[in-house]
Amino acid sequence: MIRKLRLNTTYTLIAGAICLLLISYQLALKNTLEAWQLNKKLNAQVNKVTIAEQPAYLERQDKALAAIIKAYQTDTVNYRNTIVSQISEIGDKEHVRIVEVPTQTNFSTGQYLVQKINLKGDFFALLRTLNHLQELNGIGYVRSVLLKKNANPNRMKEDKEVLLDLYLEVIKQRDF
Repeated sequence: MIRKLRLNTTYTLIAGAICLLLISYQLALKNTLEAWQLNKKLNAQVNKVTIAEQPAYLERQDKALAAIIKAYQTDTVNYRNTIVSQISEIGDKEHVRIVEVPTQTNFSTGQYLVQKINLKGDFFALLRTLNHLQELNGIGYVRSVLLKKNANPNRMKEDKEVLLDLYLEVIKQRDF
């Protein structure tokens, strides 16, 4: 009887190990192996495909780049007048003044035009104005901002006006 029990336990142990192996394969290994095979197959397909075979992708990329360039491209003849009028309109709403619009050609290059504008007002009003300018199309990309507090010892303590040097950059309009 003991011999029969040992033999039965051995068979039960082997059967249990086989069942455990099948269950672990079904629950864990099967999905992993399928995902690995799919990954191998897709990588082989990606290596075969080149960008020249995807004209729709190139057209979408061209349209996206053209839209970006159009947003930051302007006519340089009227650019200065346009930005002064648009900034003064926004500045009136936010109680910000244009102090100076200097003519500087040392920032400009053959393709880009950089315009410096000096604004004066309350710190928070300047930030709101800057936010409006970043959302506005046609005046260019806000390239740099410098906030300065007036360090004049004769000024009143209640004077909270801050100076803002704003640099706007646009792409010069060219004939393609």
